[in-house]
Amino acid sequence: MDSDPRRPAPADEFPRADPPLTDAQRESIAADPLIAAIERDLALGPMTVARGAPHDPWAHRRGEPRVFAFFWTLYVLVAVAGSVLWLAQSSAVSSSTYGPAARVMLVVVMTGAVVLWPMVRLSQTAPRASPVRAVAADVVVVLFPLQMVVWPLIMLAQWPLNIVGALSVLTAAWVVLIGGVQALALAVERWRGRGPGNWSRALWMLLCLALAGGAPLIGLARRAVQGPEAADPAYWSVLSPFTAIGALTGRGFSGPQGPAVAAQWAGIVAVLAVAMLAWVIAAFWPRRRAGRPDSRGLA
Repeated sequence: MDSDPRRPAPADEFPRADPPLTDAQRESIAADPLIAAIERDLALGPMTVARGAPHDPWAHRRGEPRVFAFFWTLYVLVAVAGSVLWLAQSSAVSSSTYGPAARVMLVVVMTGAVVLWPMVRLSQTAPRASPVRAVAADVVVVLFPLQMVVWPLIMLAQWPLNIVGALSVLTAAWVVLIGGVQALALAVERWRGRGPGNWSRALWMLLCLALAGGAPLIGLARRAVQGPEAADPAYWSVLSPFTAIGALTGRGFSGPQGPAVAAQWAGIVAVLAVAMLAWVIAAFWPRRRAGRPDSRGLA
């Protein structure tokens, strides 16, 4: 007699649950590289699981230095646009009215070069390749737009060629110096065999701030002790990018009061010499400490 297809199957015809895995079976599954990769991706997050790729600590540097060049150029353009808008609000447009706006623009751009640039780079994972080459690429990225806004001031602000040339060398010297500090920071941490820690990053950042703002603070302290009549040497003003801009280009609506003097050029050369020293030390610093492999982003 044929069975009725509508009749429920006997209990023994239903699929039964698999028996629990033995310890040997669990060890065999855990040793499977495909299973291990899937578990690792699940622990890293949905973005890596979707692509099936392992975690890449240098993912944010894949577009470098193009990504940094884009944001730095955008920053410089915003600074230039701000100076142009300030000039547009003036009732009489002339070279004398553009002078104060040009000084503010230079201060804003140099703040980005000596403060924001190292702050961004020291907060990121160290580059996998040579830190000296990576920072050198950043120096080129920072210098090119900076020089593009300095030299047109000969026509826009009617500043003498001697003053604009001094500004050009001064800004380049400070960019090279801050870049040298970053290259030295990464070279030292590579020698230690690990990436920069939080305290190490903070100390290197404080060094950048001390180099950029140390001279004005020391001058203020000296005048506080000796009195307001105490005058700083001529070279002292160019030992900071912030005081150097006013010392070279004048105050208010008055333009430069004269060409850059020999003492100011000597101060600029001193900044450049310190910058070159930092780069030489970073370039010849040992790659790693003997017996300790690179790790944490410095392989």
